[in-house]
Amino acid sequence: MYRDLISAKYGISSMGRDISTGGLPPTLEPLVFAFTGTNPDGNVCTGAREIFELLPHKYVAVEDLPELKMQKGPHSCVYGVLVKQQDMTTKIDGTSPNEWTHEDAEYYRAHPELYKPIFHETVGPYLNVLINGMYWDQRYPRLLTKHQIHDLYSRGHDNLLALADISCDIGGSVEFMSKSTSVESPYYHYDPLTDTVSDTVMKEGVAISAVDILPSELPRESSQVSPALHLFTPMHPPLFTHVCGSTSATPSSPTCRPSSAPTRPSPPTSSPAPPWPSPARSPPTSSILTSSRRTCSWASSPR
Repeated sequence: MYRDLISAKYGISSMGRDISTGGLPPTLEPLVFAFTGTNPDGNVCTGAREIFELLPHKYVAVEDLPELKMQKGPHSCVYGVLVKQQDMTTKIDGTSPNEWTHEDAEYYRAHPELYKPIFHETVGPYLNVLINGMYWDQRYPRLLTKHQIHDLYSRGHDNLLALADISCDIGGSVEFMSKSTSVESPYYHYDPLTDTVSDTVMKEGVAISAVDILPSELPRESSQVSPALHLFTPMHPPLFTHVCGSTSATPSSPTCRPSSAPTRPSPPTSSPAPPWPSPARSPPTSSILTSSRRTCSWASSPR
């Protein structure tokens, strides 16, 4: 539990320093995170990547995943892949292009019945952690079904260790995400081979986190991104100032007396700067499968 975003980022950065100096356990190498979203540059995917990039990391293309998984360690960073629509679905008649244009995406949204899912073939066999933030409804193919994850595990592709479902669509794009979780108990366990769930996270299977009130864990930062909150706090500018840091567009009230907000020690505003450059926001288009520490990107301080 962290009291604010700065503290959370500082904790993640500290873990990143451990990875860069001591590496990962051999059984976890290489550790691959996949990010899904309606738009790779949208708010959900960008926010998840902002935290991920506090770790020493490299972005790789989907087509590089088979080669990456063949590389022996040690690996001194984690790997990220941005999943695009062409990595998740393809036309049933086999006429989908390798790179989708805006028109291809629009056609898919208008005619989803003409497409079939392929995520379990393109990304699923090589994936360790899935960060799911995509929009889904029943018109569209699922990202990962119970049958597909069962088939992967049955064939020895039991790499998927954890699912963080930001979208929290129960039985939605990830079919085996069967319930939401709480802040107090954020994980539960799913066994793909037996199709059973347990509140105890075990070694074999998938640990699933699906907290549907996740923004409440960082109320100050969550409030700052929502100008609509001004509409709900017209009579309490001191409270709004304490939570959101601004009273612009909030009229003062003669019936409210300012209250002094409690003070508390400020957390560290940055972590010791490691010797890696800050990462580029967009992943490179060429293969980057070298394991040298010098090639790892690092976000040296919380932003």
